[in-house]
Formats: sequence, C-alpha cells, structure tokens
Amino acid sequence: MVKDRYNWSISISRIAATVLILLCHLFSKIGLGWIGSIFDVGVPIFLIISGFLYGGGQNRISDIKIFFWKRWCRICVPMYIWLTVVVVSYCLQKDYKVLKAVPIFLFNLQGIGWIQDFWSVPSIGDIGILWFLTIIYICYLLLPVIDYYFDKLESFWGFKILLIGIIFMLNYLGIHLSYFLSFIIGYWLGRKRILIRGKKECITLCVTTLLCQVFRLLMRKFFDDTVIYNYIVVYISHTVLAYFIMVIIDNVTYLVEKANRFSGLFQYVIRQVDSLSIYIYIVHYTFLTGVLAVNKIIHSYIFWIPLWIAQTIIGAIILKKLSDCVLNNDLICKFEHYKK
Repeated sequence: MVKDRYNWSISISRIAATVLILLCHLFSKIGLGWIGSIFDVGVPIFLIISGFLYGGGQNRISDIKIFFWKRWCRICVPMYIWLTVVVVSYCLQKDYKVLKAVPIFLFNLQGIGWIQDFWSVPSIGDIGILWFLTIIYICYLLLPVIDYYFDKLESFWGFKILLIGIIFMLNYLGIHLSYFLSFIIGYWLGRKRILIRGKKECITLCVTTLLCQVFRLLMRKFFDDTVIYNYIVVYISHTVLAYFIMVIIDNVTYLVEKANRFSGLFQYVIRQVDSLSIYIYIVHYTFLTGVLAVNKIIHSYIFWIPLWIAQTIIGAIILKKLSDCVLNNDLICKFEHYKK
C-alpha cells in the first residue's frame, strides 16, 4: 500500500468497503440477494485494513491497557448511543422484547454467534450487523500475541499452513475463526510491506481473482449451504476479491498522487467520508429494516432508496458528533490519570 504521511489508498479502501456493505444489504432488502452476495466483501476489507495498519506500524501499541481502553471507547461509545436510539424507539411502540438483548450489547458480545454455533445470544435485528464490533475487538485483544509470535514463527511456513488448515477444519465443529485469519493476513501484509505495482503481478492477481470467483459459482451450484462452501470456498473467494479491490485502489491512488491530481477539495471529501465510515456502518441497517425502516413510510423504491441514503448520512454525522462529545470529555485522559 502507499506509504506516506496520509495513506489515501487506505482511506479510499475503507470508503469502498462501506459502499460495498451498503450495496450488499440494499440488494438483499429489495429481493436481489444473489447480487448482494457479490458485494459481500466489505467486512473482509475492513479486517485486512485493520491488520495491515497495525502490522505496518501506523498504529503502535505503547501501553496495552490504554490501547484496549481506547479501542473499547472508539468501538462501543457509538454503539451504546445508537443502541439507546433503537431501544427507545421500540419501547415507544410498547415492544419491550429488545430489552433482553441490551446486556449483550453492553458487553460487546453480540457477535459471539458468528464465531461459534453452540451458544446463541439475544439480538436486535435492526443492529444485528454490529456483530462485526465484537470480532474486531477480539482481533485487537489478539494483537499483543500476534506481535510477540510473528517474528518467532515468520519462517515456519509449515506451522502457518497447519494453522490455516486447523482454522478451516474447525468450521466442521461449529467454530468459525476465519474472521481473525483475515486480520492476521492483513497484519502480515503490513508487516512485510507487500506492494503489488508490477504489471505481471497485477495480471496474476486479476486472473487469480477471476478464477476464484468462477470456482465459487461452480461450488455454489453443487455444494451450496454446506460447510465447505459457506466457510471455506466463500472465505477464500472473498479474501482474494477483497485484496484485489484494495490493490486496484492502491495502484490508481499511486498513479493519481504521482501525477499530482489530488485536489484539495477531493482530499477534504475523502477525509470526511472516511471519518464517517464506521458511523455509516452502525446506522445504515436500522434505516433499512426494523423499527426505523424508511420503506415503512414510503414504499416506492424510487423514493425510499434516496431517502435511506440521506438518512444514513445524516444519522452518521449526528452519531459522530455525539460520540465525539463523549469521547472528547476526557474519557481516555481520566483512565490514564486513574492508571497512574
């Protein structure tokens, strides 16, 4: 990826991941789930980016306790605010069943059901997509271990292959750890500072991505809704596609930067939209389905889809401002003072 003071390719990749998630959920909502599945690579991109930034040293851990506390605040404060909005909306309609799921979200455990099949937890459909916040925080918890063992195991390819094999095999037992593998892959890419800019490498990646997608379609025809398809074939094809999208964005960004074509306005827009990406992710599904769904008011696609986009952007801006107010209220400084 591009290595400079501000990594534009990472920002644009995050924006692309957000747009892909919106498209995935939108097409599923209007009954075109098969098209939505094509865009279902947003989460792998987010995970690879997060791992890449820590592996590349852009985000350093100087104090583990403060690091975990900062990550928790950044993830959970916006979630708590939006959880309050959704729960209050349900309670105003005299639907109190959602209250049983509140403790799960307070402890950021809503994603537990995505990594194992033995224990189901109460959920709220409107914000069910926040399972990702559980996953990413567990990835942060694993970072000290990854940092410690990366150099020690870096040359042991046999161990790496065995580890990947074990992760894939655990799917048959109902344990799904592929999300963490995506994070580790991103970490490895960042640590090794892998760049794909050569013509041959790009062509090879294009061919590999195309073959993976064709292979996925063939496997879906014969093995749809099986463990090997849902958790192995789909994972591999999504990971390759996610990396392909990031490489394309990185190469285009590199060429634009090299030609000095980044205008001040474009840079401003990228920064602003990127800063809203996590908030857009949090709020968008609530306006798409559930108690605050836009199509409950307007039924025509022509009108409710633009309204949904507008509400998502406005909701994300408001949520960001509220979250910043809380986070800037010396939460982290108070923790540091207490620690001392």
